[in-house]
Amino acid sequence: QTDQLNLQTMFAASQSSNPPTSYFIYCSPTPMQNPPLVQHTQAQMLQVLADLNAWRTAQQQKYNMLVQQVLAAKTVSAVQAAVWS
Repeated sequence: QTDQLNLQTMFAASQSSNPPTSYFIYCSPTPMQNPPLVQHTQAQMLQVLADLNAWRTAQQQKYNMLVQQVLAAKTVSAVQAAVWS
């Protein structure tokens, strides 16, 4: 959640009359516990934000689909058949 708030703040700053020339974002090409803080251009920061929004939307849609499956289930086994991963 902190990363999302940081990106929202960076986006807001990028829309100002005097936007920053660089943005520092924790990132790594592979998942890791403490990724390095890497300098990004405005275009790169906007792409990171777009990627985050696309991922979050996909997760929300998957969650909604699973909730609908559970709500429609008539048996315990039907609920257990929902694949949550």
